[in-house]
Amino acid sequence: MKATRIILSSVLLSTIIAVLISYLPVDVLSVSSNKNEITVFQWRFSRPITLSENNIVDWINNQSVEHPISFVEWRNQSLSIDFSIDKDENLKPIELYMDIYTLIQSTFLQTENVEFLLLRVYGVDEEQKEMIIYMLASRQHALHSAQKLDGIESTNVENYLTKTFNLQHLPKWAKWIER
Repeated sequence: MKATRIILSSVLLSTIIAVLISYLPVDVLSVSSNKNEITVFQWRFSRPITLSENNIVDWINNQSVEHPISFVEWRNQSLSIDFSIDKDENLKPIELYMDIYTLIQSTFLQTENVEFLLLRVYGVDEEQKEMIIYMLASRQHALHSAQKLDGIESTNVENYLTKTFNLQHLPKWAKWIER
């Protein structure tokens, strides 16, 4: 009887400790400096972060864009992001332009080490995947543009992206917006 009571007390105490530990912030638990560890959960970004392979998934997941992001690559202070637009999707150019603008704004205001952002938009159907829009944005252009990335009206966003970041519509673009 006494052994059962000791075991039950131990189980109860272990459960209470496990529950309490689960409420500790992630930073308190990550005391080791092992470079091979990857953080899988991170609080919302309240100040500019240093983007790395350890936090890029969290950062991308926090972006509020309408169209699906199909590819992300981080290399040498350059971030590449691809959108894929399905042939059955009712593509509204203004929504796509706002997604592009949102990613530019987030990239250069929420991070401190991304110097270039390559955005590509692919149209996807049964036969092929074809690039329909691309743009290369630099931190220097973004931070010195007339609009300063602090907000833009949706009616002016295409013009802004074209003039500031040389947004390019490829010949196949017309085929995708006419569907």
